[in-house]
Amino acid sequence: MNAFDTTVYHWINGLAGRWPALDFIMSFFAQYALEMYALLFILAWFVLPRSDSKYRHSLVVAVFAGVFALLLN
Repeated sequence: MNAFDTTVYHWINGLAGRWPALDFIMSFFAQYALEMYALLFILAWFVLPRSDSKYRHSLVVAVFAGVFALLLN
């Protein structure tokens, strides 16, 4: 690891335990990121105009890219 990566790593991890509200928010995102990801895509599907197929196609491609990234991980 280079010096920048080490510095950023220590800076981010140095925040743990200092502010309970921030700890709660970060643990919430760590636990429910997948569900929030799915919910945002479902919400976007219903919010996007049906007549504009370009945006819907982009959304479908983004969903498949996200699922593929999760499978790879």
